Amino acid sequence: GVVLFNMVLAMLAEYATLGVLFRVYVGAEGWLAALPMVLLACLTMSYTFFGGLYVSILTDRLQGAASIVLVSVLAVYLCTRLRSEEFPSLSREQYGLTYAGYSSLLTQPLATVSWILLSESIWQRVWASEDDRGLRRAAWLGAGATVVVTFFFGLVGFLALWTGRADTTTNSNLLMYAFFSQTPTARLDGPFGLLALLCATLMAEGTVDSFQNGIAATLSTTLLRNQPLWVTRVMVLVVNVPLAVAGSSPQVSNVLELFLLDNQVT
Repeated sequence: GVVLFNMVLAMLAEYATLGVLFRVYVGAEGWLAALPMVLLACLTMSYTFFGGLYVSILTDRLQGAASIVLVSVLAVYLCTRLRSEEFPSLSREQYGLTYAGYSSLLTQPLATVSWILLSESIWQRVWASEDDRGLRRAAWLGAGATVVVTFFFGLVGFLALWTGRADTTTNSNLLMYAFFSQTPTARLDGPFGLLALLCATLMAEGTVDSFQNGIAATLSTTLLRNQPLWVTRVMVLVVNVPLAVAGSSPQVSNVLELFLLDNQVT
């Protein structure tokens, strides 16, 4: 139950992330705001339905390579942009020299490890490894790439606050995107902001199809153990579409709280 809850809630957080991006950052309204999430759910379900874990791993490689290229382009833009920025003196709170700052050194790694250990989407890739040597190599490469990309996105958000490109009016989910915007309200108004949006969409796609496979594997070996495979696939469909629609709703907009709830449970 905890494993299923972990993956379902994390998938909702991914849909909610895209919902905030398209609803607030892009400015889509009504059914147009829900369309990207529904299309993403349908796209990922279509190729995982026919190809399963094998196709999911192949698409993960393509999505990962494309994301690294986009992050590299954004990093070059960041370096050139910083030359013209002014950096005021940082306060103690901005340095992170507070109780919350120090406690995050423990809570963030602990939450990440707990989430990984209770996610079938991760364990599927462990069992699919060709041998122990390949597993160790992939684990180190994946961990290194994750640290670099996560640090980059966090750094961009911090720089947006430091340079004044983001302020108290900025949506807390869009701090990073404020750096690529002309105003602190963080709106899509330039090509590099579009690249950042594309990068987030690609990474969300890779995460969602992994969760879909993980949920299918968990259901087929537990609650639906004696049922045909098509029943499991229908259940994954039943779960996905409402999550995609809910993720596009303004009522599900605090992405951080969703991830925190997931971390507290795991």
